[in-house]
Amino acid sequence: MYGIAEIKAMNDEQLAEAARNIREELLRATSANGGHLASNLGTVELTLALHCVFDSPKDRLVFDVGHQTYTHKLLTGRSLEHLRSENGTGGFPDPDESEHDPFVVGHSATAVSTALGLARARDIKGEHFHIVAVVGDGAFGGGMNLEAVNDLGYNKTPLIIVLNDNEMSISRNVGAISRHLVKLRTARGYAGLKRGLERFLKGIPLVGGYLFRAALSIKNLFRYILIGNTVFDNMGIKYIGSVDGHNIRELKNILRRAKEETVPVIVHVRTKKGKGSAEAEQNPAAFHGVAPSGAPKSSKQDFTSCFGSVLTELAGRDKRVCAVTAGMTGSTGLSGFAASFPERFFDVGIAEQHALGLSAGLAKGGMRPFAAIYSTFLQRGADQIFHDIMLNRLPVTLCVDRAGFVGQDGRTHQGAYDIAILRQYGITVMAPACNSQLRDMLELALTLPGPCAIRYPKGCGMDADIGHTELFRWQTVRHGADAVIIAFGALLGQAVGAAELLEERGVSACVINACFISPIDTELLRSITAPVVCVAEDNAAPGGLGEAVSAIIDASRLLCISGEKGFALHAPVSAQQKTCGLDAQGIANRIFARLRAQTTGLPAGKRTATTKIDG
Repeated sequence: MYGIAEIKAMNDEQLAEAARNIREELLRATSANGGHLASNLGTVELTLALHCVFDSPKDRLVFDVGHQTYTHKLLTGRSLEHLRSENGTGGFPDPDESEHDPFVVGHSATAVSTALGLARARDIKGEHFHIVAVVGDGAFGGGMNLEAVNDLGYNKTPLIIVLNDNEMSISRNVGAISRHLVKLRTARGYAGLKRGLERFLKGIPLVGGYLFRAALSIKNLFRYILIGNTVFDNMGIKYIGSVDGHNIRELKNILRRAKEETVPVIVHVRTKKGKGSAEAEQNPAAFHGVAPSGAPKSSKQDFTSCFGSVLTELAGRDKRVCAVTAGMTGSTGLSGFAASFPERFFDVGIAEQHALGLSAGLAKGGMRPFAAIYSTFLQRGADQIFHDIMLNRLPVTLCVDRAGFVGQDGRTHQGAYDIAILRQYGITVMAPACNSQLRDMLELALTLPGPCAIRYPKGCGMDADIGHTELFRWQTVRHGADAVIIAFGALLGQAVGAAELLEERGVSACVINACFISPIDTELLRSITAPVVCVAEDNAAPGGLGEAVSAIIDASRLLCISGEKGFALHAPVSAQQKTCGLDAQGIANRIFARLRAQTTGLPAGKRTATTKIDG
């Protein structure tokens, strides 16, 4: 569409036209493939200005989160024709795609830390190039980011931070940092006043420097009256801004000024999330991520919305129930809870560690907190789960959304590691296969004396109601004699489908819903006599359910099919399942092959299904 050399040769009017064309392409690409729309619409001019002023890839552009990089991808030679589709361009920065991406980035609040590391490596080696960290205001309040800024301000490493301030992360921003940025936005008249004063000073003859120094004092006084000291100034980082993030001329000027600095600088840029689309501007949270146009919509209630509605019901019956989330109120299904019980709802911003520490404190104070966090982001709070919650035996319920394969968001977002993290701590881990079972588990969580986790996949569960959930007991949902398939969550339906395919081949297969991943149902496992026991799980193998089952089932009978290392690339969930052999056909094929290897031949006709499993 446009290349870096091409946009560097454009004047401001041509760049404005390029911005309009790029927005049209963003709307077209996300309409066809889905993706992050509002955040990318808001950073078109900023990205153009960055590539005009800096020389990527020699100069390093480190984008925080990465869901704002579609324009960057276009300018660096990547097509959005098959955005987020299998074998197409990914939705996040990826060095395997382009040398213009220094890091794989999908989680928030990492850019200042990694950019600072690059800057220090540059300085140690005596190299000369610029490093720019592009950070959203929502990410700026993240703990890791604040730790990095604290380090940067103390050691004064030359680094440019572009603070993209659109007043949003996914949900509307919260916290003191966000409030401080509001103050700086409303005082933006200072920048124009300062420029006018500087022009005036240039025309005054300087007498021994006294008038000049006095004038500088006056200028600083104006700044202090209108703004006061910024939090960045107080931390030792030079603040420049704020500037209109959709005015390319102003953006280029302020970035060139930052480029000349030899100290750490924060450039405060004001943008409008969803810019160029009336619908996205009015409701940026709803257009943060969009589905392909014309994609079929399920009439079923998905796990996330079911969780939110059931928790709201529980809060109405039990005044101890409260909800905690980390900057994702709507995405975790908690909008209704927040509206019904605002005094018991806590959105802490993009700060998962704090969310879990806060939950520990709430539980210690006599509340029953439910902390709703995506599986991929729960990884960031592993120590808080151990140190603050487990060691203190506090009744915190971890509501682990987007567990397992999540599809087009790719390897940064797959929910592949929560089982390994939680199992090693000995926490009770539940996995519903349908909405009714999720309801049972949420109610059950309220009765437990200590912590527990409920992990549920993206999307909808099985249509069938698989019955009441009994504490620490697995469920046999289909009987069979030749093989046993153990699955949970999103894969239980695939396991049932595999059993039906095996039946067509004359093999009777039992299907077990491992609705408690920790502790496992050892009594049921020890009663299994079938020659093949298959564990199917859509998470990384190390630390997974298969590893737990291997302590009881002999290796000669055990067949484990997993999400391998968990680094599934962007593709539909169905494609990810198929790639790992976790679709119904793949599971059936592996079991059939194992049975054939164990026997001299399979029965020609169908056998009568007589279960060898008690319960």
